[in-house]
Amino acid sequence: MTTGVSITEQNRFIDVMIYSCADAARANNLPLAAMIACAVVESGYGTSKIYNATGVPFNLQKPSSYSHVHCDTVTFRTCVKTDAAGKCIGWAYASFCYAAGEHEFAWLRDAARIWCEWVLGWPNVTNRNNVLSWRNRPTDFARYLPFLGFGEFSKRTQNGESFVQALRKHALFERCMFE
Repeated sequence: MTTGVSITEQNRFIDVMIYSCADAARANNLPLAAMIACAVVESGYGTSKIYNATGVPFNLQKPSSYSHVHCDTVTFRTCVKTDAAGKCIGWAYASFCYAAGEHEFAWLRDAARIWCEWVLGWPNVTNRNNVLSWRNRPTDFARYLPFLGFGEFSKRTQNGESFVQALRKHALFERCMFE
């Protein structure tokens, strides 16, 4: 997770995410707490270059073959492989989903819709069904999100634990209960 983001900024990002994304999570029977944990880690509390350019805090690379996700895309040079220390050792150009909307709440609502489509339409049916089996357990759902393309696949255990740490650090399960 990004350091240098004040607790106040972290909490604002989380609160805006909860407010903007709750309806989509609820409508799709997906755990809001896991969605928010994913956004926190992937976007560095809304500070990442990709998030600021796309309005999608999940850094969703969308290959042209992904017909299950409906979003416009923008292309960026991005790190596709890191070493053990987290330093980028592989770069490529990739298309990323971007969200539509005239203001922050609108584009985050669209980003939540995109995240739900991503999860519910993931092309590897076995992985998708395994992750969806944890719908009622947000911590486990978050832990297994890397099996649906979140984070670097070769580091899926580490990435999953990052989502769990964010969920716990910010008491996301409790914060999201009342939405």
